Amino acid sequence: TLMMDGESVYYLWQLENQPKELLCNHLDELCNAARSVVAVGWGVDMAIGHGSVLSASEVESLAGERWFPSTVRSGNPLRVPQKGTLTALVEGHEAFVNRITSDGLTVPPIMTAFAKIMYRRGWDAQPKPVAAFALLRPDGREGFRSFDTASQALTVAGMLRHATQMAAECTSWPRDCIDTSILGHAEAKGEAHVSVGSQRFAYIPLPSIEFRGEEKVRVVGSVRRGMLTTFSEGFESEMAWAQRAVSGQELLDEDSKKPTALLSSIGQHENIVRYYTQPSATWATVTPVVLPGYDDPAHLRRRLKRGTGTEEQSELLSRLNKRIEGLLRKALLQAGFSAELAENSAMEWRKVGFWPGTDFADKYGVPDHLARFPRLHVKIQWRNARRLPVDVYGPICIGGGRFYGLGLFAAF
Repeated sequence: TLMMDGESVYYLWQLENQPKELLCNHLDELCNAARSVVAVGWGVDMAIGHGSVLSASEVESLAGERWFPSTVRSGNPLRVPQKGTLTALVEGHEAFVNRITSDGLTVPPIMTAFAKIMYRRGWDAQPKPVAAFALLRPDGREGFRSFDTASQALTVAGMLRHATQMAAECTSWPRDCIDTSILGHAEAKGEAHVSVGSQRFAYIPLPSIEFRGEEKVRVVGSVRRGMLTTFSEGFESEMAWAQRAVSGQELLDEDSKKPTALLSSIGQHENIVRYYTQPSATWATVTPVVLPGYDDPAHLRRRLKRGTGTEEQSELLSRLNKRIEGLLRKALLQAGFSAELAENSAMEWRKVGFWPGTDFADKYGVPDHLARFPRLHVKIQWRNARRLPVDVYGPICIGGGRFYGLGLFAAF
């Protein structure tokens, strides 16, 4: 083990805001017991223990890599105590002390009384469950059904949502699960909208990324595929259901109710789908990010247009960029990325796309309630606290409308 930050390892357990008296008594005993520690785990090197209760700010100030128990099956398996571990350790120690007898050497028993928990660092790549589909012609002819990315992607997302709802109703999903997980509504019918957070499906139209021209440049094209995913942990069983049940459903035009495309299941390792799922340290948008707030509440652009001196212009531009950067890092946190990634990753933004073939950011359709917020194309280079590049799995969508494919990134 390489100790990257000093010589301390911290084991942290989160407490209630106001611990009960019995728990406080246990805390005192544990802190006293910690001072008796002379070795940790399987090690034979000397260790010095200390126990205390820390505030949230004190926890945040601790240096070093942060490891968290993972709720999914990926990560680094680490041994942790369970019921019977202490007894097994005592018995193993006694067997070791008495291993040599007049009859010879007795090998101590192997330690088996432990559990294994997956742990991961705050920036470790965690693949998200997805269900991917090709959008085929509904008339029986072979080939893809194409939709313009800038003007029709939002419509495709809405049709994907409706197709998923139809599949759930055909397979007897409970009404409340359809309302929350599929439609994203926690409110009763007729009441004001209540968000269900990230515990829901996201509907992502996937623009094709193709090699074009003599130089084989990768260019973003029209939407010919779609994906269902989630931005929360879990949902593996729901995505497996969607891969089976949504395949074969039709995308219906909202006005005419006629089929415009047929969904056909494809694997997440299909060439185009991989641009949106594979781990990479650098990602760039194929649809613009809708900022989670106004980028210029102080009307700095008006002052720039009126004409300013060089020094004032530089100061105003710096304030404007700082505001945009803050909103983008806020969008990363809202999308579920760790504070470490949100704070340390390098970002660029502009109205013109970083991918060839993308349109000007303001040309993309957005829901009416998001139309007043700025849209920007963004490139992210993921960095950890040491400013080292780290690979992050997709799909990645951030900002307003991310559950409908706005702010969609592809591995750059």
